[in-house]
Amino acid sequence: MTVGEAAALLGAGMLTEGDREICGGLVCDVMSRAMAQGFSGMAWITRQANMNALAVAVMTDAAFLIFPAGYMPEEKVINKAREEKKALLYAPQEAFEAAGILYGAGLRGRKDDG
Repeated sequence: MTVGEAAALLGAGMLTEGDREICGGLVCDVMSRAMAQGFSGMAWITRQANMNALAVAVMTDAAFLIFPAGYMPEEKVINKAREEKKALLYAPQEAFEAAGILYGAGLRGRKDDG
């Protein structure tokens, strides 16, 4: 699944461009957990629409961040994401529902979970 395919499944808007392959996902709002459990190519669903979340996404090489249920980053976060070439999406669903949609389409948790 690609970022674009995930966006289409969720009816999500793209705040920044990017269409990498996704190899798993994480739903988490705790930065330390995202740093410890995050992995390259993940789809990360979080309400943490701030510069720290973007830094963690860059550090873990996440494919993209999805901000659920109306959570939106400030313009400075969007601009930095463009600079870092990190895709940012906003989805209308709550995190639980967004994760369920992606799971139903075949995306699983950690990339090594099979």
